[in-house]
Amino acid sequence: MVRYRSNCIRYTYLFKGDSPYQMMASLAIHIIAFAHLVGGILITIGLLTRFAVVIQIPILLSAIFFVNLSKGFSTLNSELWLSVIVLFLLVLFFGL
Repeated sequence: MVRYRSNCIRYTYLFKGDSPYQMMASLAIHIIAFAHLVGGILITIGLLTRFAVVIQIPILLSAIFFVNLSKGFSTLNSELWLSVIVLFLLVLFFGL
């Protein structure tokens, strides 16, 4: 959420225009940010945890495959490894 808020101007330039695809992409970014915030709070509190985990897993999978894998499997890409560990913990948490 912090990264989203700090890059808000970049997103504004990225989705400038009148195309419906740009509006849908902007809407998707807002929905994903909201899902991460609410899901993280629900998991932290322990309220509706399985529902919150199910919402987080597809978002994290898409982040791993579309964002992190483009940087490669190097040890310098710590964001990829952190995302994989969090995904593993979410799947483990969902199974408990």
